[in-house]
Amino acid sequence: MKYFGLIPIILLIAITCCTTQSITTSVVKAGEEIVEVTFSVSGLGSDISPHTPILIVDAVNYSLKDLPVSFTWVVGSTHVYEWIPIIPSITAGKRYVWESASGLWFGRSGLIAAPISGGFISASYKTQYMWVFSAEGLDFDAVGTVIVIDGLSYRPSELPVSFWWDVDSEHTFTYVEFVNSAIEDKRYASHNPQSARVAVTEPKNITQIYHIEYILGIGAEAGKGTTNPPPGLYWVDYESHITIKAIPNPSYVFKQWAATTTTRSIYDELANPTTVFIRGSTYLLATFAKAFDFTILVNPSSIHVYKGSSATVSVHIEYTGEQPRSVALTLINAPQGVIWRFEEETVIPPLLTTLIIEVSPAAEKGTYVVTIMGLSDNVTKTIDFSITILEEPWYEQVWPFLATLVIVPLAILTLLFLKRRKARIVY
Repeated sequence: MKYFGLIPIILLIAITCCTTQSITTSVVKAGEEIVEVTFSVSGLGSDISPHTPILIVDAVNYSLKDLPVSFTWVVGSTHVYEWIPIIPSITAGKRYVWESASGLWFGRSGLIAAPISGGFISASYKTQYMWVFSAEGLDFDAVGTVIVIDGLSYRPSELPVSFWWDVDSEHTFTYVEFVNSAIEDKRYASHNPQSARVAVTEPKNITQIYHIEYILGIGAEAGKGTTNPPPGLYWVDYESHITIKAIPNPSYVFKQWAATTTTRSIYDELANPTTVFIRGSTYLLATFAKAFDFTILVNPSSIHVYKGSSATVSVHIEYTGEQPRSVALTLINAPQGVIWRFEEETVIPPLLTTLIIEVSPAAEKGTYVVTIMGLSDNVTKTIDFSITILEEPWYEQVWPFLATLVIVPLAILTLLFLKRRKARIVY
């Protein structure tokens, strides 16, 4: 009987020699009953550092290479154990998380009394991958929602945001197209925002690129013209080039672009079209002036001219619009035998000039309608007046004949008188 106390020790040695599992024994006193408790794990891969603790039992660490591990404990003895909650992987963005336990104890840690029948505790770990969401191009003034992940919104100050997601779990995310700014007339845009429902099979970093946009306001003076693009508000990219054109209504011309608000943008205010280099919010107004126009007045509106004589016509040029322009004058439809000239052929209105008409004796008598034409750029104006060419008066035509009738006989009589006087002197 004195050897009965050695039986548990002999059995413990036999079990140790016949198993490949790690077995930890405790000192057993004579008459104490011992049992075996085994700890095992599932769900862990080989991508774990060999020295990473997974299980702690009675203040002793056990790594993956140590598991499963068995303990011979005296029945009723108490022991402290803990499964490490998170096991890092040597693969970036991957880890293992304690999920559940089965067997003698279901908790991740605790105080356990060795049961009379022994048993096991098995832990199960799940794989998780890290997903990181970020945005580039947003400045300090960006506000509001940038991304919605699984129904929750995240602001610029909360990015980047990361999640450890279970392998094969499904999630949704949507980046917004426009992010607001605390600065008026400014925003951030990404015209192809990412949006998806994903299944987690690996770690991932997702970044959305945003760019700055500013308001370009285009306007035109009411009733005087319009623009292309049409008047309105447009969001345009920072440091982009935008060409706009002013289109005046009939009887108006483009004057200049007026900035209705302070802007750092660059443009030529007198060019049409003009190209704007966007550096900030910009509001431009197309201004117009009354188009240059002119009228021609003649006085008198009809003249009578005898062949071989001349006449004058007063020509008055008036204009409308903001600035006068030069007007070139000419006469068209003048009949043959009529020579004309202006005292000034190119004038800047308002001006009064004179048209001089000279009619040769060979001109055909009659009434003719002639036209004064003025040309300034693409503006042409005309005015008609009539010229009546007359024969010389009868008295002007008879006088030479009468003079001939008087002078010729006198000349003959004078010659005869002189001839007779000469003959008398000779005899």
